[in-house]
Amino acid sequence: MVKIGFNEKEINDFVDYWSVNLLESKYYLFTLLDEVLINETIKLEIDPKPDVMRRIWFGVKLLNEPILVEEPNFLKIERNGFTVVEWGLCFLDD
Repeated sequence: MVKIGFNEKEINDFVDYWSVNLLESKYYLFTLLDEVLINETIKLEIDPKPDVMRRIWFGVKLLNEPILVEEPNFLKIERNGFTVVEWGLCFLDD
C-alpha cells in the first residue's frame, strides 16, 4: 500500500475495514484491477472536479494454498492540488 502511495490514514482505513469484512480464507490472492476498466464500469462524478483522481481497486481470490506471483507494477499516487483516492475490493470467481 505504501508503494502505491497511500497515506497513513488511507492504509489504516483500508486495514480497519477489511480486517473485519474480508471473507475468511487460509490464503488470499490480491491483484490490482485496471483503472481504465474501473472508470468504464463504475462511474464516479465529483463536483468540483478533482485535480488528481486515483481509483485503486483490488481483485481478491480466496485460496486454499499459497501461490507464487510476480509483484505488480505500481503507478504511485501523485498528489497535486485537490486529490481524491478511492479504494475498493471485489472478489474474483475461479
